[in-house]
Amino acid sequence: MTTTVAAAPTWRVVDRVVDLARIYEDDVNVVILERPRPAALGAWLDALARAETSKQALAAEPEALEDGLARLVATFPAGPERDAFREDLAWLADVYAELLGAARVGLRLNVFGEDMCPRFHADQVLVRLICTYAGPGTEFLDEADVDRGALGARDGDALRPGGVVRRAPTFAVVLLKGGAWPDNDGKGAVHRSPPICAAGERRVLLTIDGLA
Repeated sequence: MTTTVAAAPTWRVVDRVVDLARIYEDDVNVVILERPRPAALGAWLDALARAETSKQALAAEPEALEDGLARLVATFPAGPERDAFREDLAWLADVYAELLGAARVGLRLNVFGEDMCPRFHADQVLVRLICTYAGPGTEFLDEADVDRGALGARDGDALRPGGVVRRAPTFAVVLLKGGAWPDNDGKGAVHRSPPICAAGERRVLLTIDGLA
């Protein structure tokens, strides 16, 4: 099967929040906002990843998230780092809602050590925000490195021969444009969760989606 290869990279790395708006560019499927990981919060998150296993979800209007976020982190070790973590979750929800005009957002916060979504795939969403707070970040492919004919095939490999698997940094804000974006059906960002089980690694992972 012949697949059109993009002439220019379909991902961008930015260093300003305002530049996350590059996800609106027609030829861009992935935008990564790199940001420093505070030392104290990072150590707390690493300890959380080692000690906890948790899968939680929350859906609400952005202005009504405060109580839900407090419940979301209530079982984690108390202290200033937990407060900072909750504030960062709220900030990311606000950033997403303002950027995408989402009246309601859905958050999923997972602390885990198994391989989740290990195969390359594209989601049928508008735009998904991902932040890996601890552990290895989400892996993705530039369009030039994707064999879309192999996506979803049990024995297929969506990575083209000679292609490069890219990994977002820990603590970076990642926007993935999906197949539900206008005129992007069949062209959504191709990504996967990195394999971690064999290496004994663990992750703290946040995803945010807009809800109807």
